[in-house]
Amino acid sequence: MAKPTARVKKPGKKAGPTIKQENFCIIYVETGNASEAYRQAYAVGEGTKDKTVWDSASKLLKDPIVAQRVMELREEHRLRHNVTVDSLTVEYEEARELAKGEKQAASMVSATTGKAKLHGLATEKHEHTGKGGEPLKSSPTVVLVTAETVKAEIMEIFQKHGASGSSSKQS
Repeated sequence: MAKPTARVKKPGKKAGPTIKQENFCIIYVETGNASEAYRQAYAVGEGTKDKTVWDSASKLLKDPIVAQRVMELREEHRLRHNVTVDSLTVEYEEARELAKGEKQAASMVSATTGKAKLHGLATEKHEHTGKGGEPLKSSPTVVLVTAETVKAEIMEIFQKHGASGSSSKQS
């Protein structure tokens, strides 16, 4: 007989993710790494193959209940950290101006490229082939870049150059 699975139920809503799924979602949103989140939430043994963990984590992310909860947590994060396209644009511009003042062209280009990507003006396209021009025979790799990651990198630039990194709003 299968053991019943506890689900987290929000007042006035249908049952949400299981406790392990909720833990997975929280860890995934915090780390951006689905495999690591799966290992921690499901207490995966040391001998478990990476591919098995990756497959399980990927399958879990496709679960509609889990996907919805990840979206909710990301939105909570975004609101809590007050991260918007506008705020990130301002931070990129501050980093670009700082780099310009320090005469660091590469950092200026990096900040400008970040703004362009943020606004969908620049995309990277890569074509990969396998042996003899054949299509690659591997699973796709998804790289998640969160607003928090971008903000942390920008803050690191500011700290490196002695700037506070906080923007003051003028009315």
